[in-house]
Amino acid sequence: MKGRVVKLREAHKAGSPALCSASWGPSGQHVVTASAADTAVLIHDAATVLAGGRGSGSSPVATIRLHKDGVTALAVAPGPSGSLASGSMDHSIKFYTFPGSWISPP
Repeated sequence: MKGRVVKLREAHKAGSPALCSASWGPSGQHVVTASAADTAVLIHDAATVLAGGRGSGSSPVATIRLHKDGVTALAVAPGPSGSLASGSMDHSIKFYTFPGSWISPP
């Protein structure tokens, strides 16, 4: 099996470069990332990230900032109308939906 390494160092710029979680979106068109050093959940276009273009991780298609502290966990439900859950050091779990290609709070 052939693998590929993709670096998303610039995706989360707040504090340390600790990338805590990465997950594929429900249709495989997006990569969702989170960092304990950042309150944001970032949604990246998977094709752009996998193409490995310069700065591919620095231009997310969507940014969600609903947590008050670093985001340490992500989970995406399978299927075309999947849901996203994010867990944070602020002791909360946030739930979102994937309507088409964008994410919005329910």
